[in-house]
Amino acid sequence: MTQPGKDPSGAVLELTVRENLLGREDPKLEEALRSAIQASGKVRVLLRMEGFRHLDPEGMLQQLSFLKPHLSDIPRVAVVGNRVWIKSWVQMAGVFFGSTEVRYFDMKEAKDARQWVAGREG
Repeated sequence: MTQPGKDPSGAVLELTVRENLLGREDPKLEEALRSAIQASGKVRVLLRMEGFRHLDPEGMLQQLSFLKPHLSDIPRVAVVGNRVWIKSWVQMAGVFFGSTEVRYFDMKEAKDARQWVAGREG
């Protein structure tokens, strides 16, 4: 499901992908992303991944595939999760994201993720 977030430094869209809703949320996520891009031009994305116990690299790319057609309009993606393997897959998926900057943050670093994705990192 989507949770839009506004930020004074630019458009930031917060999205949540939940393991138990896979497939059913893809159209909603893409529509929220498309609407945000249409409204703001460029959009930074904070993507929370919740409940994932296991996902192979192909599955990870499939779950993030809704981003691919819009990458030229997404300068940064912060992926927030609570699984070490998500961090590894995000790092390995760099080719998928092209020139879009992507960083992983643990759930306890959600505040840092919001600051980084908005361009206000310390």
